[in-house]
Amino acid sequence: MSTRADWLPCPAPALRSGTSARPPCSSGLTPGGRFDDWLAAALVTVTFAVSWLTFRQRARKRGARYRRGFGLAAVIGLIIILPPTAIAVFFAGPFAVFGPGLLTAGIALHNRFLAWWGGLVGAVGILEGYFGITNRMTISLWAEWEHPAIFLSLGVLTVTAGVIALWRENRAQGSQVTVAAAA
Repeated sequence: MSTRADWLPCPAPALRSGTSARPPCSSGLTPGGRFDDWLAAALVTVTFAVSWLTFRQRARKRGARYRRGFGLAAVIGLIIILPPTAIAVFFAGPFAVFGPGLLTAGIALHNRFLAWWGGLVGAVGILEGYFGITNRMTISLWAEWEHPAIFLSLGVLTVTAGVIALWRENRAQGSQVTVAAAA
């Protein structure tokens, strides 16, 4: 018989009874373990930095002023993936960088949709990093693919949110051109 303590996330091994089956968890810096979460967080940080450099270069070519949203996200990511704060990535997963980074970029860029999405996906991703969603499943419903499937779903939803944001911006730019032509 399984107890509730058997389904606690991996960071709390002292509270588990170890006598019944429980979901496999990442252990240490082994392949497929928590090092992969750190690597994913590092790649998210690099993505924020590349986005920052790309937008900065575009603004410079157009002679426009650039807002530092993704630059701040890259700095936050760098702070989180470096020791001693890297422990957050080992426990919470790569969404410990992704969520706060998007939230900060959204706030700095005055983009409510980006800030809202960063907060939502960060909160859900960090919760699942602690097995907060799969932890609630009954033993008969739990499967090894559930944890990665939730992360994959968050990734697909984030790409979808990006496409929606692009569509909204293009629609807004089209209406501005229409208003300018009518004036």
